[in-house]
Amino acid sequence: MSPEAVPVVLLPMESQLAASEKQALRRSISPVFLSDRGWQEIALGEIVNDKGRTIFDPGSATAIRKITGAERS
Repeated sequence: MSPEAVPVVLLPMESQLAASEKQALRRSISPVFLSDRGWQEIALGEIVNDKGRTIFDPGSATAIRKITGAERS
């Protein structure tokens, strides 16, 4: 390694978020939060409204779970 090189440390995304940020993201995909708005999570982590229209694209809920380390409720 050259003297000018700076070592790179990779941290899990979960460790880069404040507790309040993790909580906000987890809440945004919680069954209670979704239900209160008439939304639901369907296949592939897509969030849809009561008419079946996409609110958040496929992968949204699953990405939030990966980023926050949350389990599916």
